[in-house]
Amino acid sequence: VIAGAQGMLALLAEVPNVRSRDQARCGPVLAKAVQQFPAYSHVSVARADGTLACASNPRAVGMQSIDAALWPRLQAGEFLITVPVCGVLSERPVLRAMLPITTAAGAFDGVMTASIDLLWLRKLLILPHVRDDVAIALVDASGRPVTRSHALPWARLPLPAPVSGGLNNTMFTASAPGGGLWSYAV
Repeated sequence: VIAGAQGMLALLAEVPNVRSRDQARCGPVLAKAVQQFPAYSHVSVARADGTLACASNPRAVGMQSIDAALWPRLQAGEFLITVPVCGVLSERPVLRAMLPITTAAGAFDGVMTASIDLLWLRKLLILPHVRDDVAIALVDASGRPVTRSHALPWARLPLPAPVSGGLNNTMFTASAPGGGLWSYAV
């Protein structure tokens, strides 16, 4: 879902109607993206000053998009996922996926944001195909669960130190406080 958000935002950022930041042209494109992908409760485009210029929900236009503390990282070109926050309009817990956008000359020109709906994600995780002895969780960088399929025996999962090139397909094991072992991938 997170990788999908980054890809979707990158693709939308290239659509001329979205790049126009004109709500009449851009808004319907973003609204259709939200309809097509229920993991995302909201998609928006902010100007370089942080003001929302275009959004899947037109009531968001004119609002300030993000915490000012994140702005320098976005201006430096970093794709970010926020900590869980309550969506202003949806009033649902979300993670915000934020992708900086640039001008043709490469200058910072604003941010595309997709709100990942954590209630939708939790529903997906607890579907009947998940066995009782299997838990699926999304954890933040400190190992704390953001959402999960079942109750977990730990408040924070011990995460391995970051490794350049990633940790795809690497399995780790942790002991649960009440006994038993947990295997997990990062």
